Amino acid sequence: MSSYTHAKMRYTVDEACNLLSLGRTKFYEECAAGRIEFIKVGRRRYVTAEALDAHVTRPSASTPGKHGHKGS
Repeated sequence: MSSYTHAKMRYTVDEACNLLSLGRTKFYEECAAGRIEFIKVGRRRYVTAEALDAHVTRPSASTPGKHGHKGS
């Protein structure tokens, strides 16, 4: 069971980006990589509250040397 409280059961892409502090490009990259699950209704994509929780609580796989950080 989630420890987060959501106002809605599903969110638009723009709403999900705002909640996750992601840009649209990064959001779609995460979807393509399978790290954010979405549902399609017609041509629109939605992200469920459950999928948002799963993304936030999923351990991130950081790549050494990324974002200008050099390994030791």
